[in-house]
Amino acid sequence: MFLLPEIRDFLRLLSYMLPMLFLGLYLADVLGKSGQLERVGAIMAPLSNGANLSKGCSSVLTLCMLNKEAGFSMLSELNRKNGLSDKEVIIVTMLASLPLCVRSIIFFVAPVSLSMLGMRVGIIFIVVYFFVQLLKTIIGISAGRLMLNTGENILKIDETVKDEKFSGWTNLLRSSVMDTLAPFNRILKIVIPSLFIAILLINSGVLGRLSQMASPLTHILSLPSSSCLVIVSGLPSMMVGIATAGPLVASGGITPLEAVRTLVITSLLHSLYTVLRMSFPVNISLFGPKLGGIVTGVTALMELVALPVLAVLLFGIN
Repeated sequence: MFLLPEIRDFLRLLSYMLPMLFLGLYLADVLGKSGQLERVGAIMAPLSNGANLSKGCSSVLTLCMLNKEAGFSMLSELNRKNGLSDKEVIIVTMLASLPLCVRSIIFFVAPVSLSMLGMRVGIIFIVVYFFVQLLKTIIGISAGRLMLNTGENILKIDETVKDEKFSGWTNLLRSSVMDTLAPFNRILKIVIPSLFIAILLINSGVLGRLSQMASPLTHILSLPSSSCLVIVSGLPSMMVGIATAGPLVASGGITPLEAVRTLVITSLLHSLYTVLRMSFPVNISLFGPKLGGIVTGVTALMELVALPVLAVLLFGIN
């Protein structure tokens, strides 16, 4: 049936994304009203402080360890209601590479890599994968130190919060639900059509053109033709790429070193694929066309900046 696969993908993504977007907006409202914003962000406070960000930004980074969409929706609310500057929004999205990486390693990359690739190859891949994300985070910290001045960034919390805070948590939690509906509805009007258009573009052949990028990369890195199978299968799902590499290593189709090189390249291409499929429509809906476009562009640029450094690192592994 016409467009049936696209509609199925669209509904599946919405069923995952919308609850997380609402959760992020709701938590931003609750934490701001209750005065708990700084306490929640204590885990990521050193990272946030190192980039000269407002204290509330560390809460966003902490939430990103649980869910990216929830963290970014909280970030949009801080930008819209609490005076967080556009520059800080960009820096936070750059720093988010580290908490997102930690979450990915703990819940997905490490279990699948160690079970499918074996202990030695799995650990090497995890270390290289972490290094690439750490590199992007260091770039974000450096950008924050250059673009922001320490002590000038103070989030503005509505003075009406004090009355709500003393009226009790029950009233606060209830009022936050109502206050969250308005920005959530505003986001829905943008994210629903944007996401559907993105899925149509992907299914129309963009994925095939992205997979063609694998050929020159495998040639440059002296990888066998069988590595293309890992790269193509890993574009929509990194876990599928890792699962594909496991049997190839076991059968001798590719060596352990070739598997690590292939999987790290696959992770970068998968990130670019995710930017086009999910991040772009979500960023536009959360931050608006201008800032959302800049955030998406910076995210893609970070992947491209990491590529030459990654190539040098991979050639140095023996």
